[in-house]
Amino acid sequence: MKLSEFTSGIIDGRLLGADVEISSITDDSRKVVEGTCFVALRGHLADGHKYIQQAIDSGAAALVLEDETLVKSFPAFVVKDSKKIVGQLASAFYGFPSKAMKVCGITGTNGKTSCTYLLESMFNKAGFKVGVIGTINYRYGDKIYPALTTTPGAIEMQDHLAKMRDAGVSHVFMEVSSHALDQYRADGTLFDYAQFTNLTRDHLDYHDGMDDYLKAKQRLFDPLLEQSEKNEKAAIINIDDEYAEKVLASYSGRVIRTALEDRRADIYAESLETSLDGNRMLLNVFGKQYQCASPLTGVHNAKNIIQAVAVGLSAGLSATDALEGVSSLKAIPGRVEKVEDKNRRHVFVDYSHTPDALQNTLSSLKKLKEGRLFVVFGCGGDRDRGKRPLMGQVAAQFADVVVVTSDNPRGEEPAFIISEIEPGVIKAGMQKAASDLACEINNGEYQVIENRAEAIRFVCQAAKAEDVILIAGKGHEDYQIIKGVKYHFDDREEAAKALKSEAGGSND
Repeated sequence: MKLSEFTSGIIDGRLLGADVEISSITDDSRKVVEGTCFVALRGHLADGHKYIQQAIDSGAAALVLEDETLVKSFPAFVVKDSKKIVGQLASAFYGFPSKAMKVCGITGTNGKTSCTYLLESMFNKAGFKVGVIGTINYRYGDKIYPALTTTPGAIEMQDHLAKMRDAGVSHVFMEVSSHALDQYRADGTLFDYAQFTNLTRDHLDYHDGMDDYLKAKQRLFDPLLEQSEKNEKAAIINIDDEYAEKVLASYSGRVIRTALEDRRADIYAESLETSLDGNRMLLNVFGKQYQCASPLTGVHNAKNIIQAVAVGLSAGLSATDALEGVSSLKAIPGRVEKVEDKNRRHVFVDYSHTPDALQNTLSSLKKLKEGRLFVVFGCGGDRDRGKRPLMGQVAAQFADVVVVTSDNPRGEEPAFIISEIEPGVIKAGMQKAASDLACEINNGEYQVIENRAEAIRFVCQAAKAEDVILIAGKGHEDYQIIKGVKYHFDDREEAAKALKSEAGGSND
């Protein structure tokens, strides 16, 4: 493809030098080969303009850059802000792949991954070929790619969409993070549907307050959905959330409103029965009633199901196909995922790593428990420190027993992170238990066990039959990062090992 062919749609840019043939496009100078167009991006941690010579030396055929003085007599496309247009360039280079598929972007603090799994199950059940881009992985058919970020970079995004298109995918369900929206990674994608789950405190190490966080989320609806060329566009929003209408500030298209029980919504539950074995609902869908059953437990999952049904029906599924897809999804990796125990301890691993997500999961489990409710959790290092005491407070308010441990400390000291969690636990009225880890722990007490594996073993041994254990924070993740080193660690594996121990799990 000629350089002029995929840059022609960019109004605020101009070509310099020869109109050369381009065989690939990248914004990573290490991936440049003969015939590559290298896009120099100014990012938060690095400036691609510093690697222009490296790209040229590696065989780059052309450049996209902001400062034309950096090159002489070399094919280039000069723009004001390369990060704002790279998604559009990549989309054009790959032949506008999103035009050929139905694409739904899902944004919000919590629930994005669960919704993608629900939608994948629905559309697979109905016989469609589905692609998913999200936190756990990027996948379609038998192809699975590890997800380094929830939403890939702009060029990688269009590459994945092109592969999905070429493989015959008809529907794509994509988690769109606030980082990705702020960094224009989803630009160039033509959306049919945009879904808003909720907005609660998270990523404030990156965003300058909640208003800035909201502003990033709004970009999915305007300009991305608002200006999409698709014919039957719709926004699906959860009106139970206080930010629901604000996220639509400048969006003027069709809106489908969902809620748990609010009868002003287009789709809501007239009744809900939830247990440790799942949810049963009577859904009101635009005035018609449908029975819905799901093995997924928790009120927050009921909300996710309602929203996913709204997207499914908007995209042309019958109510029968949508609800069969819901009932056939047995579990979502690391989302209130049950670890089986022959001694009737109810152990769940969940990704909840924000105060709101932790509260949602704990409050649901608290209503369903017959015995005590234990929670093991920590907070990630090098992230929003302000949420640490809030997480501690939520844990102590809803659980009977709290064990504070290490999560993903990254470059921070685990003990320091824990020290910032503890004030919240204490504020909620809990007292620290005796230091002897072999001792019984009483309701209203918390324990600090820095080693996460030991913390999981401790609660599994302390719990009895019918007690509920929530291991929160890491969910599907199978690693810990400690001082820059990545170690294998999976909460589900550790819980399964601990539950096999002869200690605990008995009423004797």
